[in-house]
Amino acid sequence: MPRHKQIPVQPLKTSTIRRYDLRMERIALADQVAPYGLTVQSSYTVAEIAMHLIGHSPQEVAIALHLNSRMRVTGYHEVGRGSVTACPVDPCALFRVAILAGASAIIIAHNHPSGDPSPSNEDNALTQRVRESGDLLGVKLIDHVIVGGERNFYSYFDKGTLECTLE
Repeated sequence: MPRHKQIPVQPLKTSTIRRYDLRMERIALADQVAPYGLTVQSSYTVAEIAMHLIGHSPQEVAIALHLNSRMRVTGYHEVGRGSVTACPVDPCALFRVAILAGASAIIIAHNHPSGDPSPSNEDNALTQRVRESGDLLGVKLIDHVIVGGERNFYSYFDKGTLECTLE
């Protein structure tokens, strides 16, 4: 009768296993101009929200607004914080939060502390990268808005360089 060899089993090291928890909480905001529940009807609405949240920052800050299928803002999160002239944004991190929040679509916005909302080559590349990533993941990029000085903004959707619908 053949004898089977026993393979020695190494004890599992607990330091090799990682457990991740994601906790989402609703918090009460003292700020009366919170964007939750607002219906995005135009780039002007997005610019107002962005100006309020990040418009006066001395460095570039990028945010993503999460939208449901009826174009209502269900949440937002900061996706990047940079220097006076640049703001790195990682599309993977951007979409991770948007997907976990159940967003049907997103709008990204960032500020230009110089006051000039004209897009840079990096802004154009970011818009293209986020649009392509969103198309693959099923979360549409509706617009990318850059806010400058008071009531001064640039919208990729308005300029016709970003076309999309929620379908």
